[in-house]
Amino acid sequence: MTIRTLKLGLAKWHKKSFDYERLVPEDDADHAPLRASSSPPIRREWRALLPDERKQFTDAVTCLSKVTSLWGLNGTLYDDFAILHEQIGSIYWDWTMDWMNLAGSSIWHNETGFGGDGDPSGPIVVGEGRCVIDGPFAQLRPVRYNHKYLKHCLSRGFRDTDPVGRPLGPWFGPESIGKLLRMPTYQEFEWEMENRLHNRMHRAVSGDFLSLAAANDPVFYLHHAQIDHLWWRWQQQDRAKRLYEYGGKQTSTSTKVEASVVDTLHYGGFIEDIPISKVMDTENGFLCYRY
Repeated sequence: MTIRTLKLGLAKWHKKSFDYERLVPEDDADHAPLRASSSPPIRREWRALLPDERKQFTDAVTCLSKVTSLWGLNGTLYDDFAILHEQIGSIYWDWTMDWMNLAGSSIWHNETGFGGDGDPSGPIVVGEGRCVIDGPFAQLRPVRYNHKYLKHCLSRGFRDTDPVGRPLGPWFGPESIGKLLRMPTYQEFEWEMENRLHNRMHRAVSGDFLSLAAANDPVFYLHHAQIDHLWWRWQQQDRAKRLYEYGGKQTSTSTKVEASVVDTLHYGGFIEDIPISKVMDTENGFLCYRY
């Protein structure tokens, strides 16, 4: 599965307020030419937002948690997003700025961020995490956990070491990022990203973040946008070669079938399914954004 998915925005949940037809090109060829965006919007790092803008973002997520599920599930619209498990937000968390103290990042601020760690005196709920008790999502009650119905509090369990006791912070520091961006091929880049950065951040946050239901935590979307951000940076170093470079296993259990840009991204009826080739270039007029 490609790291990058559609930057669609919350508006597309209501067809009247979104240009849905733009997502379904008439020419369905795998490499159909798309007009490049003349001035694509720039995705911003969380701390580049004004305090009021941060509040508007967290308020919007809270609003989703109060609207009935689009799929008719026993949950909310926010639970639909979590089940879809795709990166949708247009803001990213550059955790390379916080590598010396991940738990101390301002992204965990209780007023202008996503709230902090789980209650240290509370019981373990899921994923070795405890209930988040401050910030805008203290009252968030996801209804799914690892493919099962389990209504629970949003849970986190910050930790600063991996299972064998090595500090997690340096994995997100300058030396590690420099190594990542020097990877010569997509498959080497993807392995380095997935095994040394992506998964370790899920462990650093824990709770809901340490499971297949990681999207229960709103910071999930900013974390995955950062992964997309670093992929975009890697592509820019040699656009002619890297823009459509892709590979690896088609699925986690594949043994012979190699992934290809003609493979399909499935969106569960949210929007039209599309070939991966359509989302490899963020500035091609289909996604239309840059960093």
